[in-house]
Amino acid sequence: MTKIQVKEEKIEKVFIQLKGYELGCLDGEIDAIENFMEADSGYICDVINESPSVPIYYRDIWEKAYKIQYYIEDLIDEEMGGLADSSLVQTFQYGITRYYEEVLHDNLESMIYNKLALLLNEALASLSDEEINEIDFEELEEELEDISKKIDHNDDLSIIQDKVAKIIDELIE
Repeated sequence: MTKIQVKEEKIEKVFIQLKGYELGCLDGEIDAIENFMEADSGYICDVINESPSVPIYYRDIWEKAYKIQYYIEDLIDEEMGGLADSSLVQTFQYGITRYYEEVLHDNLESMIYNKLALLLNEALASLSDEEINEIDFEELEEELEDISKKIDHNDDLSIIQDKVAKIIDELIE
């Protein structure tokens, strides 16, 4: 898998660096991650399931299916009975969907960390230089690591905003 860095183009000042993602072989993975990053409400698992962009044109479907044959074969092995009424193209689309979902789940901790960091960077930009100088960024990054490990795919995205608000309150005190 390839490690990709996230663009921080919308942020004026970057206090906390964002993490990269481990991606595989299909284009569209970045789009799926960006869809997740732009979401601000809903359960994390629902946002992940809605994110994948599955092709509708046969040529695109066959090209992607060739690259992720393992995921499609795995899907067929697991859900043979449920796919009996599906066409080959639909089975490929299900496999592509599963692939994107797995990529997002595999990168969940990094995506949550980055959502926390983006929100925190935005909030920190409004603090004075004096307040910024008092912050131990190494400790702050460790706290973000801990939080991102504890947030589960069954949690609501609002928990991320709540955690950032709590961190900001603690920093201002």
